[in-house]
Amino acid sequence: MEKPRHNYKVIQNTKVQDAFNQSDVQLNETAKQMIDEEFSKIVQGIIKRCKDGNVKRLTPNLYHLVRPTQYPLDC
Repeated sequence: MEKPRHNYKVIQNTKVQDAFNQSDVQLNETAKQMIDEEFSKIVQGIIKRCKDGNVKRLTPNLYHLVRPTQYPLDC
């Protein structure tokens, strides 16, 4: 899989930080960066599956075709 071609954050760190704070778990900056990198890989995988499947516009009706299968998102 090709590396992301962006230098922006994929997720909002404030939302991630709030989720950890609500669970009384501390999260340092390096861990936040690691989480962002993980989400970036997931997003890049979705983009690749869209391109491979000739999906020009991702809609809720098509999402099941390109969603990540490696990660259970129904936690």
